[in-house]
Amino acid sequence: RFYRVPGTQQTGSGLGLAIARNLADKIGAQLRVTEGLDDRGIGFIIDLPESYRPQTESEPRP
Repeated sequence: RFYRVPGTQQTGSGLGLAIARNLADKIGAQLRVTEGLDDRGIGFIIDLPESYRPQTESEPRP
């Protein structure tokens, strides 16, 4: 569940990460933490399972 740490000075609601984690869990994806852009903050990557990845033109269609 989402909760905000008392005394936090950051802007925004912080709900984005909670929503992304919930969606990733529901579809079997993994949510990873990375370095933020321009050395600011942190970033997140969602690794989708194969069933959610688009097929390329070279891949045969089922």
